[in-house]
Amino acid sequence: MADEKEKELENTSEALEEEVLEELNEEKEEKQEEQTEEVVEEEYNGPVVNIHTQYDYRTMKYFNMYNMIYRKHFQIVYIIMGLISFGVGGYSLYNAISAETVQIMNFVLPAIFVLFGVYFIYQAIFFEKVIDKNITMHFYKNPKVVNISVTVTEREVTLQIIGNNKSEPFKYDWAYITEIVEIPQFFFLYVQKQPIIVEKDPNKITEGDYDTLVSIIMEKAKAKPYKKIDKELITKPITYVHANQEDLEEAEEVSVEEVKDEEVKDEVNEVEVDNNESDTSDNSEE
Repeated sequence: MADEKEKELENTSEALEEEVLEELNEEKEEKQEEQTEEVVEEEYNGPVVNIHTQYDYRTMKYFNMYNMIYRKHFQIVYIIMGLISFGVGGYSLYNAISAETVQIMNFVLPAIFVLFGVYFIYQAIFFEKVIDKNITMHFYKNPKVVNISVTVTEREVTLQIIGNNKSEPFKYDWAYITEIVEIPQFFFLYVQKQPIIVEKDPNKITEGDYDTLVSIIMEKAKAKPYKKIDKELITKPITYVHANQEDLEEAEEVSVEEVKDEEVKDEVNEVEVDNNESDTSDNSEE
C-alpha cells in the first residue's frame, strides 16, 4: 500500500510539474509574441506646415532681445546693480571725507564702486547696442549661418538641419512643448529652456500656409503657458551683411581636402621611413 501511495504521489507531482511547465512556456511564448509585435504608427493625414528658419543676425537679435529683456530681465538687473554700486560708492565717499585724516587710499574704494555703477547703467541704457556687439562677434568667429527646416503638425514639431544629409530629424511631441511665446516676427516654442524658433514670414513657408500654422499653434497654446508681445523689440535697423555662404562652403571643402592631402602625405612619409629602415637593416645584415 505504501508503495502504491508513493507511486501515486510521484505521478501527481510529475503531472503538476508538467502543467506548471506548460503554463510557464505558454506565458513565455505570449510575452515573446508581444515583444516581437511591431508597433505600427498611425498614418498622419492632418495639416502640415513646413517653414525655413535661418539662424542669422536678424533671428539671433530678436531672440536675444526677448530673452534678455522679458525672460532674464537683464535691463532691470543692470539698473538695480548700478544703483547699488552708486549707493555703496557714495557711502564710502562720505566716510572717506568725514574721516579725521583724509588719505588718498580711502577714495579708491568709492571710485571703484562708481565705475561699476557707470558700467551697469551704460549696459542698461545701451542694451541693444551691447547685444549687437555680441552677435557681431559671434558671427565674426562663426560666420556660417545655420538653416533649419521646421515642420509643424497637430501631432509634433520636427527640426531638420538643411544642407546636412547626415543630421537626423529631431521630433518633439507637443506634450514636451512647455511654453509658447509669440512676437511679431517669430514663435518661440520652448522645450523646457530650449527654444524652437519658428519664422512667421509667409515667404519662408515652403509647405502649407501661414493661417494653418497660426491655427495649429493657437490650438496648442490653449493648454500651455502662452505669452504674446506686440511691442517692437528692436529700435535700431539691422544693417549687418553676412559673408557669402557659398564661398564659406567652398572654403570648408578645400580645407577638408587639404587635411586629407596632408594625411595622405603623412602616410606616404611613414611608409618611406619604414622602407628606409628596412633598407638600412638589410644593409647591416649583409
